[in-house]
Amino acid sequence: MIYKHLPLPLRHAFVTAYGAYWHWLRFGSGFEGFVNGYIQRERFTSDQWNDWQRERVSFSSMLGGLCRSIERHGTMNKNAQQSEAASKLCLS
Repeated sequence: MIYKHLPLPLRHAFVTAYGAYWHWLRFGSGFEGFVNGYIQRERFTSDQWNDWQRERVSFSSMLGGLCRSIERHGTMNKNAQQSEAASKLCLS
């Protein structure tokens, strides 16, 4: 929404910054590790897949519980907009 109201030079700056961000995500230091992980998982056995998925699910459950806890304890001091933003952040 904000973008369409910006003057043209600021739009160009915004697009340039977004392009730099995208480039960093795609070619940054962590990308090679992600690719290596994908290549490694292509050769997983059924047991290895089950173990890998179980680790991810347990981490996701822990993260979800942490987010719900933070949201529950912080709702008393938040206005409606802050509560909505917190719930979107924690994907609850």
